[in-house]
Amino acid sequence: EKEQIALSILETAISSSSYPALTSDPESVPNQALDWVLNRDAYPYDWAGLSSDPIDETAKTDLLQRYVLGGLFLGTGGDGWNGGRGWMTSDDVCTWWGIECGSEDVIQARANNGQGDDGDGEVWRKLQSDRTVTKIVLVDNALSGFLPEDLSALPSLTAIEMHENRLRGTIPSSIFELAELDTLFLDANRLEGEISPDIAKLTKLRRLTLNDNRFVGTIPTEIGQTTTLVMLWLFNNGELEGGIPTEFGNLVNLESLAIFNTKVTGRIPSEIGFLQSLKIFKVENNLLSGALPNTLYDLASLEVLGIAGNRNIT
Repeated sequence: EKEQIALSILETAISSSSYPALTSDPESVPNQALDWVLNRDAYPYDWAGLSSDPIDETAKTDLLQRYVLGGLFLGTGGDGWNGGRGWMTSDDVCTWWGIECGSEDVIQARANNGQGDDGDGEVWRKLQSDRTVTKIVLVDNALSGFLPEDLSALPSLTAIEMHENRLRGTIPSSIFELAELDTLFLDANRLEGEISPDIAKLTKLRRLTLNDNRFVGTIPTEIGQTTTLVMLWLFNNGELEGGIPTEFGNLVNLESLAIFNTKVTGRIPSEIGFLQSLKIFKVENNLLSGALPNTLYDLASLEVLGIAGNRNIT
């Protein structure tokens, strides 16, 4: 009965590409995560609330968060992580190492052992009730394997920080369904394939680092639609090619743009001069050519300009 309840919830919540493996492949990570939830996790799930009509949303959140994070642990070699205090125990996931829950004031209060500065107990009440996962911060933690498809079942995620690990494969398309995502740090891994144009779906994204990976193909012009971006790092992807999209001129909030040590070609678009907040523009060691656009000289905000190593820039 518990399995049927769990499956009915997961069917509508997780990625359509991982659900078939959940029901048909006992060796798959989704199936292993479900087995952990049903048979090995001592957490007191509210099965009555999960089977009620309407469903208890707190109980549903508990199930989904533990299933997704359990799958993350199992699918990225969790037993070999550098740090993993609390993971796969019956403790609340909000206490697991690298997991943060709730809004910024709740996160800060939790870090300060529940001390808030509002004086009326509001932060403390939020601390007790707001157990929604909003950040996953597992930096330089020896993660290996593949990013799970099912992170999209954590719709309140604002930050995924998994840089400096050994993740491989492509970025799951489901990540681009995370409407609240502000920060996506996946640099210094072994990720590959083309950079997805679906990045444009992340309408609140401010910081994106995909540098030091193995991405190929061209830089999607659609990134120019993500006008919230403040940081965009794509450097040290040696097979990245094509031009710098003129659409980057729409990134009016951009402060740091780094695309060096690639095979990017063509001219530096004059539209870069529209970026009045730009402080860092680094495009060294590419295959760029032509004259520097005059608009660059009008960027009063610019502090760092790197163009060395492009033989044909004049």
